[in-house]
Amino acid sequence: MKVRRIWKSLLIPVFWKRHGVSRLQNKKEPGDGRMEHRKKCLGNLKQMGVAPRMATAFIILIIVPYLFLASVIFWFYEKNAISNLTEATMDTITVAAAGIHSAMLEREDDSMAVYYNGCVEMLGAERTLTEQEEKQITEHLSASSYANTGVRAAYLKAGRDVFHSGGNYAEVLDVMEPYEEEIVEAGGRCLWYTTDQLHGSSYENNYILARSLNSETKKNVGILYLVLSDKMITDALGMVSTEYAEWYLTNAQGIVLYASDVSKMGEHVDVSALSLKKKRTCHTVYNEQGHDEVMVAYSLMDVGWYCISKIQLRAVRKDAVSLVIPIMVIALVCILFMLLMLYMLRIYVFTPLRLLKNSMDEYAQKEIGETRIRIVGIGEFKSLSEHFNNMTQRISRLMKAYKEEVDEKNRQRMKALSAQLTPHFIYNALNTIKWVAVLNHQEKIQHLVESLVNIFMNSARADDETYTLGDELELIKNYAVIQKARFMNFELEIEAEDGCQDCRIRKLLIQPIVENAIVHGLNRGKVKDGRIWIKAWMDEELHISVEDKGIGFDVEKWRNCPKKNEEHTNIGVINVEEIICLEYGQDYGLNIESALGRGTKVIYTLPRKMRNDTRDYCR
Repeated sequence: MKVRRIWKSLLIPVFWKRHGVSRLQNKKEPGDGRMEHRKKCLGNLKQMGVAPRMATAFIILIIVPYLFLASVIFWFYEKNAISNLTEATMDTITVAAAGIHSAMLEREDDSMAVYYNGCVEMLGAERTLTEQEEKQITEHLSASSYANTGVRAAYLKAGRDVFHSGGNYAEVLDVMEPYEEEIVEAGGRCLWYTTDQLHGSSYENNYILARSLNSETKKNVGILYLVLSDKMITDALGMVSTEYAEWYLTNAQGIVLYASDVSKMGEHVDVSALSLKKKRTCHTVYNEQGHDEVMVAYSLMDVGWYCISKIQLRAVRKDAVSLVIPIMVIALVCILFMLLMLYMLRIYVFTPLRLLKNSMDEYAQKEIGETRIRIVGIGEFKSLSEHFNNMTQRISRLMKAYKEEVDEKNRQRMKALSAQLTPHFIYNALNTIKWVAVLNHQEKIQHLVESLVNIFMNSARADDETYTLGDELELIKNYAVIQKARFMNFELEIEAEDGCQDCRIRKLLIQPIVENAIVHGLNRGKVKDGRIWIKAWMDEELHISVEDKGIGFDVEKWRNCPKKNEEHTNIGVINVEEIICLEYGQDYGLNIESALGRGTKVIYTLPRKMRNDTRDYCR
């Protein structure tokens, strides 16, 4: 059973790895591919050098926005050009249509001449016209025909009589016969017709102005036909610009009556999209054979004709595309300047930067020592090269000094370890003396030896970092026991606030001052009832005072004494001041208050550094 379980534990993970886990691992969420691609792009971007980054930034921040703005400007230019061209075309077509309409009104006014010269009155008389009257009517028609260059022929049909002047267009009567009833019903109003059935050019239409002639009794006495050339049309439309547009005149059905391109005469124009029922002008955009065009139209409402202009947008866009050339030239110039800038950057920036980088990489990878690089570049890069050389020199000097300092510390540590052997030897010897004194019931010698042993044990401690005020006060108590055996005439009092004894201080920082108080302050026991007070208290700092009521001294005179450093008894005070300055900084030290005959008081100001506090108070 146990073997079976072991095989299961081995085979099941393999099975799931082959059939389940691997498939689950290969199955990715829909967004994983995008996330991986994004991370890959970001990773590639981070690995790019300065030059590719600057080139990429130039393309993204200058070239791309420039092309985008150029496209927007091109689009606005095209729209504005089309809009302006449409408005200009509407103004032009309005003027041209007004010219056509004015010419048509003139021809209609000319048709009234048969009333003014009495022809209608002659025809209205219910009698047969005399030969003179017929001649007179013909002459009046001739005068009307020759007076206007646009009138090719004039026909007046009165019953079976036909009066004619001008060109011979006899077929006009046959052409207009189907419309006679319509003309009569118009009651004398002019009607306009077009026809290409009259002889003449195949590329022009003839325009027929038809008017019924009514007598004073409103009786129809005849019909006047004026055959007109297309001069009134060509005069109006023939002078307009055809750079972007084609011009047409169509009837209501869209049949082309006139075209700027004569090959399109008679073709059909789709006018169904024009909304000219309530207004004379309009424009619309439509697509013809895959090309966008703008159709601008003006309605001659009186006759049902349309003046039309077709603006070919591809021609407008072709001119707009001409702007692309200077835009692309500017873009190419920008790219050339970018390449020139990158070339100059390569010479003056990237090459010096690469040399600096390689030198720094070499300096970082090899064993630390003095390394000098060739001064490269100008300006800031030259300064960087010089600063790098200066930095490596300083680091080399500092490392050399640090090595010497470490070696010196190791030597001092070896000396200290060697020095600890002597106190241990003395401690063992004194311990033997103590037990001899105990066996001989010499209690005083026993206490002296115990105090001396404690002092040697304290001196032999290697853990200076955990040395506290409590340890120092215990040392002073033992030291006082020995000194009292020598001088006898003094007492030691110690007062310390709660927590003060846990403050860390330097070893043997207070003992030299206590020694000075015993030896100098109490004058080696000569001062009667001598007393030394040691007090410790804390606020934000640690304060310790050592006070005696001894003989005192002049502090100012002592500090100004040039030989004070040579006196053995004063070396302790000077050393303590130097140790405090080196260990804790200039903000801490001793304050000595003394006067002759009044005693001495020394106040320590030290950082409040508890047992577990590892901060550096040296400022």
